[in-house]
Amino acid sequence: MRHEETSRQRLRNSLSRGAVEIRTRGRAMRPLLEPGDRVRLEPRAPTVGDVALVEIGQRLVLHRLVRRRGPTWWVRGENDAAGIGCIHQEQIVAIATERLREANEPARWLRLDASATRSERLRAWLRQPADSDTD
Repeated sequence: MRHEETSRQRLRNSLSRGAVEIRTRGRAMRPLLEPGDRVRLEPRAPTVGDVALVEIGQRLVLHRLVRRRGPTWWVRGENDAAGIGCIHQEQIVAIATERLREANEPARWLRLDASATRSERLRAWLRQPADSDTD
């Protein structure tokens, strides 16, 4: 637990100085984000539609901000298995603004935040490689 708290504090300290890049691990945001993608996080005010790094229990997860009522936000992953939940605005750590999938040719940063138009997000999603996990 002590190491985890230290890592979170380092992340918050880094974000206080500007944008930070992390690598994704989970599958809740597939197909938009795949494990191993690099994500650029920025410390800015959230808006509906943003992908945010949020604290849920003892975990940090990337989820989409889908609705707001006062200080309460509804969040969910991109796939149905991730479910939907509610968080307080203080649980939002940062906003994911871009992602880089180095396996793509050519590798390039794509916008993730709500400032990207709906058509830009759709085009980015359509450029994702098909899931090759067929057994």
